[in-house]
Amino acid sequence: MEPFVHLPQHRVVICKRCRFACVANEVPAHLRTRHADVPVAERHATARAVQQLPDIIRTQEDLAGFEFPPPTAEAILFLGPPRPDGLKCRVCPYVVCHPKKIQEHARKVHGWHNQQRSGRPSAGSGPPSPFDEELP
Repeated sequence: MEPFVHLPQHRVVICKRCRFACVANEVPAHLRTRHADVPVAERHATARAVQQLPDIIRTQEDLAGFEFPPPTAEAILFLGPPRPDGLKCRVCPYVVCHPKKIQEHARKVHGWHNQQRSGRPSAGSGPPSPFDEELP
């Protein structure tokens, strides 16, 4: 199942090479795009092995009920260190590192509409953004 390690307590697999957690259905794409050096037959075998894991989270939709560990929890060994450039949704625990992605999330999930028009905004004007720019 290399390069993945299974964390049954979190119901995901983590790629040990890039320190990224994946749901089961995203393993083939992860291997294809991030680890093209892995032979195709090996990538297929790894994807099949991950799909056969009991109680694994398979899709992004299955993550809806996922309970993130509290910030005080011990670091997860195989994950990379937290990134300092995260953008956290003000409504839910969603975190991403790209402004366009957090805006897309806010639009699709929370019905947010960006009311700012193109061009430079007036000083002190404009609605608040749907995310926090500084994470603890």
